[in-house]
Amino acid sequence: THENQSVPSMAVLDQEISPSVSTPQQKRRPPHPFTNASLLSKLLFFWPYELMKKSDRKTVDDSNERCGFRVNAGDRAPIEEGDLPDVLEQDSSERNLQWFHRIWEAEKSRVARRNGSTSKQERPSLQRAIAVDFMKSLWYVQPLMLCSSAARLVQALALGLLLESFETSEHNPQAGKGYLWSGVLVVSGFVVLMEHHHVFFYTWRRGMQYRIACVAAIYDKSLRLSSCASVELGATARRNQKGVSSSSNASSGNVVNIATNDVERFLLATLFASYIWWAPIQSVAILIIGFINVGWSFVAGFGMLCVIFAPLQVWLGNRFAKMRSKIAAVTDERVTLVSQAVSGVRVMKMSGWEDKFNARIASIRERECRQIERVNLYRALNESIFFVSSVTISTIIFLLHVANGGLLSPRNVFST
Repeated sequence: THENQSVPSMAVLDQEISPSVSTPQQKRRPPHPFTNASLLSKLLFFWPYELMKKSDRKTVDDSNERCGFRVNAGDRAPIEEGDLPDVLEQDSSERNLQWFHRIWEAEKSRVARRNGSTSKQERPSLQRAIAVDFMKSLWYVQPLMLCSSAARLVQALALGLLLESFETSEHNPQAGKGYLWSGVLVVSGFVVLMEHHHVFFYTWRRGMQYRIACVAAIYDKSLRLSSCASVELGATARRNQKGVSSSSNASSGNVVNIATNDVERFLLATLFASYIWWAPIQSVAILIIGFINVGWSFVAGFGMLCVIFAPLQVWLGNRFAKMRSKIAAVTDERVTLVSQAVSGVRVMKMSGWEDKFNARIASIRERECRQIERVNLYRALNESIFFVSSVTISTIIFLLHVANGGLLSPRNVFST
């Protein structure tokens, strides 16, 4: 593996990214406001207010240059680097790297025990290790999402009952209950509001910690590799590009692309991972409530959604994955070529190869842009289906309901 014995600590990386030691040119960073925030402040997100309030301060000195902008006396002063708080220990590179090594060692121990008891050999899976840690570390998110799912259903029903209470019919059972359903509507909306922001905050933060851990692991591994190993890995990558199979592909472009682009997927994955099991549960609940309110016409519209629109979006998702792989391969090629040009810039300029390198890089970038344009077209198609499907399904449900002799009421329409 060509590893060196002495490796700098990850604390060095944290100090480079977020130095907390005061220097003559830089003020000491203030403590993070989340550390000493009260429960009410965390609940209502008051803790970032002190940092945002600093952007409202007025400058009292003469006209000068700050952060690349021209600032005059009396203008709003921009937030400077010294105003940013220190990084929380839970979000530091050193802490997350230790966590990363811990869950990976636990996964390898699990696989070793499993392989020792069965004849079928299994390989350690980082994906499984992160998924298990996600469920263990964010277990409290699931009750919040349960409350939110129930509140959304109650909100839809309360809206229909509120509109029905406005009718002046003598046989209206909801007459005089408008304040009741209004209160239910407001409470349900408040529950959805609080759940949405807190679940997104904690899942996004966990995704950020996964990203930090992976980048720190890549940085830690790169410090352990000698220059000979880097040359061998580069040669392996070139053989892979020519079609020669190998078990590793770690060119400089591939490593840079992983550390800058691929790890960003952790943010979106942690945000929407819980919907893998909550979406079917909500769908079944919606189907039951819709059948009670509208009847079999709702089942027909729901079936159309499952038979036509859902498979279409699954197909688009598969296309996204394949095209993303193509874009990643082209991006790796471009970054590798740029890295070679930068590292050998003296030889390139002495040999007069600037135009050739420029043409090759521009050609690869053009292929990359064409792939990105195709992805954007599919993304636009996916979003159009997302916005059109609800209107189309609702129209079909109401047409079938009226065709079967049903009546449309404000309660049925708005609840559905």
